[in-house]
Amino acid sequence: MSINLKHIAYAVAVADLGSITQASTALAVSQPAISAAIKGFEERYGYRLFARSPARGLVVTSSGRTFVAQARRLLEAQRDFDHCAQGIGQELSGELHVGCYFIIAPFLLGQVVDRLSSRHPNLKLNMHEGDLVQVVQDLKGGHTDAAITYDIYLDGAVEFEPLFDSSPHVIISENDGLASKPTLSLKELVDKPMVLLDLPATQDYFLSYFHTHGLRPNVQYRLKNFEMVRSLVGTGVGFSFGFLPLPMRRTYQGNVLVRRPIEESVPSPRVCLAYPKKMLATRSLEAFMDAARVTLNAKLLKRYERKRPP
Repeated sequence: MSINLKHIAYAVAVADLGSITQASTALAVSQPAISAAIKGFEERYGYRLFARSPARGLVVTSSGRTFVAQARRLLEAQRDFDHCAQGIGQELSGELHVGCYFIIAPFLLGQVVDRLSSRHPNLKLNMHEGDLVQVVQDLKGGHTDAAITYDIYLDGAVEFEPLFDSSPHVIISENDGLASKPTLSLKELVDKPMVLLDLPATQDYFLSYFHTHGLRPNVQYRLKNFEMVRSLVGTGVGFSFGFLPLPMRRTYQGNVLVRRPIEESVPSPRVCLAYPKKMLATRSLEAFMDAARVTLNAKLLKRYERKRPP
């Protein structure tokens, strides 16, 4: 049995709207036709696409999320084919949903968008920010097509293509007594108040720096906003960690931060281009990924290094 792309569109509409009735209205297709299409897919592939929830209506099952994610890419590939067949050539249009770890999004994603929009002005990017776990879940659920993130929270269903290595370092106030040292040891920091970026996966990664060396850090503050972490460290109450040599030394209060390498050997995460394994990459998605590969690399890290002196 061949795949009917109209039926694929029916399933995606139900996933988006959470209701066969609403999908029927939006697509101007009868409810029985949509129900029959969904039943046909379930019988063909041997699993349910949707489950009924009293509070939320139809919700996508775990297997259904994978189906819908691939269905979206298949429909996008069809649109690309139509554009090429109509003679549009290299002009790209339509929409992409792109994820990014929200801590690094302001420093990395804009450069990718700038390059992409200059070459494909009719291609619209919908950006989804989240923590390390949410970025991966959005990819698996088909909510995003690709993402920029660290290879800290891994998943077997997602491919992590390295773009460049980070440079883990200590962040402290320039007025801190340790700021005069060229490098800092975890043993020097273990009793000092730690300002922890308290996000899923991220917090465990930072704490592992101490735990792998048999040390227990003195965590005094847990914050979910990186600018709040910087602001608190800027007052001199403690220290934190960072990965990228961000080009802003001053906090919102005007305090100056410095960064120092860590003496001990610690894990160094990589900034990665993440996307679902075995995906059907459209021309639009390939254009985004190529823009990320060109703009996000070791040269970018060196530019940041030059802009932000120690």
